[in-house]
Amino acid sequence: MTTNSIDEAYSLTSKDASAELIPPKNRFVETFKQSFLALSFDLGGLLAGSILLIFSDVLSFAPWALIIYPSIISMRGVIGGFFSGRLSTALHLGTVRPSLLNNTRSFRVLVCSTVILTLQSSLMMGALAYFINVSLWGTRIIESLSIFSAILTTMGLSLLFVSPVTIGISILSFKRGLDPDIIVYPIMSTLGDILVTLCFVFSLRLLFSGLLGSLSTWLFDAAFIS
Repeated sequence: MTTNSIDEAYSLTSKDASAELIPPKNRFVETFKQSFLALSFDLGGLLAGSILLIFSDVLSFAPWALIIYPSIISMRGVIGGFFSGRLSTALHLGTVRPSLLNNTRSFRVLVCSTVILTLQSSLMMGALAYFINVSLWGTRIIESLSIFSAILTTMGLSLLFVSPVTIGISILSFKRGLDPDIIVYPIMSTLGDILVTLCFVFSLRLLFSGLLGSLSTWLFDAAFIS
């Protein structure tokens, strides 16, 4: 049996299972309940701001952190939305299996695309922040490099934490008979903000913790770029 045949059979099986789990007459009710559950997680978005407020002492070391934080969290949200949307649809189509191991080529391509997008956006934001600080505000080059490093480290760490959580929630919701297209993105938009904020605070603390911390940050950035 060819790969296409396997995918088609898997897709039909998934659709049949979904049809059995959610009868047509109850589909509206099920969709409403799932939407309410997913959107209720948006209240957790307040936690991301609270975390930044609790660790606001890091802003005394880096006042520019307030400037780059919105761009980081917005870009991470865009990439997370792309990843969760494509993953949810692929689960419905059967091109991605609800499994962490031995998954399809489409799954590997999707993960690689997310890594590349994260790296490209990190380099673009870092380069833009660097040139703006040096050319417009006359910031010292070493401080501008710190801004570049903070962006790269935060985006790299968020990739390590946010993407696996997205995959896990997508697979879990699909296996439980829920609709990943409804569940995953609202939940991950909130969890992503919280995780990215924690990564951001950790990156700044590590960057300004001394020579060893700065060296660790630059080594991580070099590994991320390579």
